[in-house]
Amino acid sequence: MEKKTALFIFGATGDLAKRKIFPGIKLLCKKNPEFLNVDIIGISRKQFGKTEFLSFLKTEIFNSEDISPLEKNTDFISGDFNNDELYSKIEEYILKNGIQKAFIHLSVPPTGYNDIIVKINRLALTSVELFFLSEKPFGNSPAEANKIATSIQANNLSSNFYIIDHYLYKKIVESFLKFRFEISLFESALNKNYVKSIEIKINETSGIEKRSIFYDSTGALTDVGQNHALEMLALVTMDKFDKYNPVSFAEKREWAIKSFEVIDQSLILGQYSSYKTIEGLERSCTETFFKMELKLKSPRWRGVVAKIEGGKKLSKVEKEIKINFKNGDFLLISFNRNSEYIIANINNKEISYFSEKENEEGESYLTEYCKAFNEIILKSDFSKLVTVSEAKFCWNLILPVFNKLKDPNRIVTYNDYSYPLLHKNVENHKKTVGIIGLGKMGGGIAYQLLDKGWNLFVYNRTPEKMADFVKNKANGFNSIKDLCSAMSKPRTILLYLPEGDPIEEVIFSENGLINFLETGDIIIDGGNSNYIDSLRRFKLLEEKGIEFIDMGTSGGPTGARNGATVMVGGKPDVTRSVEYLFESICETGGYTIFSNPGEGHFVKMVHNGIEYGMMESIAEGFELINTYSPEIDLLEVAGNYSSGSIIESKLIVWLWQAFLIYSNKLDTISHITPHTGMGDWTVETGKKLGVDVKVIEDSLNFRITAKSNPRFAGKIVTAIRHMFGRHDKD
Repeated sequence: MEKKTALFIFGATGDLAKRKIFPGIKLLCKKNPEFLNVDIIGISRKQFGKTEFLSFLKTEIFNSEDISPLEKNTDFISGDFNNDELYSKIEEYILKNGIQKAFIHLSVPPTGYNDIIVKINRLALTSVELFFLSEKPFGNSPAEANKIATSIQANNLSSNFYIIDHYLYKKIVESFLKFRFEISLFESALNKNYVKSIEIKINETSGIEKRSIFYDSTGALTDVGQNHALEMLALVTMDKFDKYNPVSFAEKREWAIKSFEVIDQSLILGQYSSYKTIEGLERSCTETFFKMELKLKSPRWRGVVAKIEGGKKLSKVEKEIKINFKNGDFLLISFNRNSEYIIANINNKEISYFSEKENEEGESYLTEYCKAFNEIILKSDFSKLVTVSEAKFCWNLILPVFNKLKDPNRIVTYNDYSYPLLHKNVENHKKTVGIIGLGKMGGGIAYQLLDKGWNLFVYNRTPEKMADFVKNKANGFNSIKDLCSAMSKPRTILLYLPEGDPIEEVIFSENGLINFLETGDIIIDGGNSNYIDSLRRFKLLEEKGIEFIDMGTSGGPTGARNGATVMVGGKPDVTRSVEYLFESICETGGYTIFSNPGEGHFVKMVHNGIEYGMMESIAEGFELINTYSPEIDLLEVAGNYSSGSIIESKLIVWLWQAFLIYSNKLDTISHITPHTGMGDWTVETGKKLGVDVKVIEDSLNFRITAKSNPRFAGKIVTAIRHMFGRHDKD
């Protein structure tokens, strides 16, 4: 610490200062003598001088213990927070004592932040580095948080205002981050491919004790949900940060939080039974317990569900992170501050890496605030502080949930020292679907669903294709009418047929689905249909009361068999009713439900147009390399590009496989690549909407002219298409 530094504590005689701030400061003075050079100035309305304030600290906070470490560098300024006279005293103190760096700790209710910020910022302190520190929660509502954030921004303090979340200073956090990022085997398993779900629990057996006024204005969700729980989840899901860049840690946490989405119907709220017996709370609808689920939407975690919960007067203390892996293993990390050890275990087997004996003070607010002030004030390390934008986004994330807290009917009463009886109204789906079309895509989907225990009703125009499916316990039928008659209502029929006439015939012909389905039944077109056709089909079927979903499918036969990616359009209530089907046929996070009919096939059309352009770019690049020097090993180039480069992709991996199988020259591969309707449709749609899609149009024209203009690039496009889609290569 090179600059003369002062810590001004607004609300120095309040509850927060008593319980956390001054005990942490006293411990830090004991542990690090350098902190004795920091001026500590208490600010309160109480009519104290320095002597009276020191006496207050000794008797009210430290039970008459020796506080000599605080006597030299502690002072007190009395005044009303709304009175300009108080701020004149603060300005005078700073200038008189040569303070070069000032920390303003707002140990006051959030409603008082704005006046303090504005009045401090008006002082003539241009030569002083000024930082504001506040506590969680950052406001007691989204509206209040936004109001504070607006004031901070208006006073140009966005990069100088931070929120202390003491959980980020826990020893378990340091241990977990070290364990996570230094053990590559563990870090490589933290993604959607291996993790099934994540659970964060912050449950306590204690009640609200003497904090009824504060707690009733916040509740469990505000107290620990939109800060501690979300921050802990961010630590599990964030990308690796740069330890040499102080901004990186907060930035990566914020990015993680921005990829969370609350699952609306998952919210459960509770209140312990004796809560309303507390004076003044007889009619309270404040929750003392919450539980909710969140979807993780980043590419790394997409589709994984996280569950967070926290509350008071529960059956046991549970402060833990649990990572459940798809193979049934789990990693459980306990951060109970009352336990003698920090514990982590895999499948109930303790691992010594985490077992770390606590120091004599125990893992408590005391040591956490000691760490916080040491890092913030002495080391100028703000990496563990929560930024205003981070806190604001946490509020915005739970805003829809917060708005429902006003409904007392959502509050479940639970007995003291028990656990709320939670009932989720989740429909017990029978996992039954009809599939028409058992080709490369439909057949792969059918086999995948059979593997997962689905009851399948199948029909194919050529009956011999059904034989193997029937042998594997699918129900095969010789007509669409027989298939529909055999299925229980409401029926869901999945179509995997070529676009155009085949789809029209199966739905609208004399023997088509429209004649055998009824109101409430659902048709899902999983093929590559034109979105314009899908909109027309949606309207025609809607007139009959039959629901229609357009679902573009990507991933090729391999994806169909092992986990595809689908893009879904339709009426939201209908698409959500069969979401369990999308979950079954997709890899984790592999489906997206859009808001309107036609959007699934529209997005898939654009997907294929992009695919055209990407393959053309790859083909041209490799043709350029081959022309420059036929001696360059294209297999090695593809392998190099697929090993962490910016252009690493599945397409280049498939090209590598093609070179491996068919040689660098691709001698047996045709230079002529067929073009399907989707490339044409994308270009036509671009012209219709006035959007220039030059790259896609050029790649389409390349395929059209390939027959009369043979090029090595054509062989590459054909080879890639063959590898991922099993399209003809000759």
